Amino acid sequence: MLPLGIVPPQMWLDPRRISRAHEMFDEIVAFTFGHELSHHYLGHTGCSNRQAGGIGPSIAQLGRLVTSLPYLQGLNQPNEIAADTRGCISVLDTGRARSTQAYRWTEEGGLWLLDFFARLDRASGGSPLLGFLKTHPNPGLRIPIVQGVAATWHLQHGA
Repeated sequence: MLPLGIVPPQMWLDPRRISRAHEMFDEIVAFTFGHELSHHYLGHTGCSNRQAGGIGPSIAQLGRLVTSLPYLQGLNQPNEIAADTRGCISVLDTGRARSTQAYRWTEEGGLWLLDFFARLDRASGGSPLLGFLKTHPNPGLRIPIVQGVAATWHLQHGA
C-alpha cells in the first residue's frame, strides 16, 4: 500500500489507474520470467542440456558451486547480464507477437524492476562498486544494458 497522500482518494478506484497498474505488473512479470527462462535456455541451470542426471558434475553445477563461495560470487555476473539481454529480447518479441492485444509489452517492465532494486540498494547503503561482490551486478549498471538491447531491437524491428 502506498502512503496516504500519494494517490488522491478520488483516483483510488479510477479504472484507468487500475488498468495501468495491471499493465505495469504484467510487464514486470514478463521481464522476470524472460530473465529466468533465459538462464535455462543459455545453459546456466543444472537441468538445461539434460545435465542433471549425468556422470560427474556438469559445468552448470560447477558454476553454481563456484558462485556460492563468497569471494567468487562475481563470476555469476556475466550470466546475469546474458539473461537480462535474452530476457529483454524475449519480452519484446512476445510483445510484438501479441500486438493485437490492447497493450503491447515493452522493456519498461525490466527497467522499472531494475530501478526498484537500484533504489533499494541505495536506501540500504549499497554502492555501485559493491554490487560486483554479489552474485548479481548492481541494478543501476544493468539499466543501460537493458536500454541498449531494447534500442537495438527497436531499430532492427522498426518499432
